[in-house]
Amino acid sequence: MYNNNPLTFKFKSILIFSVLFGLVTISFFGLSVPVESAVLTTNPEVCLIPNARTQWENSCSLEKFDSSLGQLLSVQLSLTVSILTDAQLENLDAQPIDVTITRGARVRLQRPDNTELLSFVPSIVNSEQFSGYDGVTDYAGTSGATYPQESRTEVQNQSYLPGNADFTLFQGAGAGEIIVFPVLADSILNYSELAANFASVVNTFASAQVSVIYQYEVADPTPIAIIDPTLNTRTSRLPRTGGSDN
Repeated sequence: MYNNNPLTFKFKSILIFSVLFGLVTISFFGLSVPVESAVLTTNPEVCLIPNARTQWENSCSLEKFDSSLGQLLSVQLSLTVSILTDAQLENLDAQPIDVTITRGARVRLQRPDNTELLSFVPSIVNSEQFSGYDGVTDYAGTSGATYPQESRTEVQNQSYLPGNADFTLFQGAGAGEIIVFPVLADSILNYSELAANFASVVNTFASAQVSVIYQYEVADPTPIAIIDPTLNTRTSRLPRTGGSDN
């Protein structure tokens, strides 16, 4: 029996979605149309250096980008530094003095060849007016001061793109290849003015976190054409409105 609706045979289209390794190919009337390559981001590779008194040397081992995953587009490197510092000051001179003290840590992230890659100095600043020595070295009273432990955290981010000299540092030939970054922390202690006789006790600790994120592109596979075999094999006839079928 024929279908009396002529539109049933006038138009026919087939839309097929084929998913292969996360990439989509759309086949329309037997023609394959590949979607643009997917841009993906890796989970962060993270290295932690625990809190310790400054003047330390350490290192961070991070995994390079696995080139078998696709084409590396960019590298996001991050250095996070936290400091803890306290100080005690006493003016031992007979004359009063105004003092501004800056204390912190200079943390350096180095390339494997020990040249500097990232560096910055998180610090804490205090200013004080001291009288002449009050006769007691107690880091208190009019000639002394005690600053309890304070903290400061700062983050420095750096992006590397193809063409940057450091971009190739992060490219590996395959899975599991490691890059080792030396990390150093030095104390920073500055006074705006200091009496000839001045007592101070300063403690500074620093911790660091280094992380890297890779953005990459997955290459398209060869498009797969999926063809409806009935497109060129089925012949449909419409019923005539009058007369007999010859």
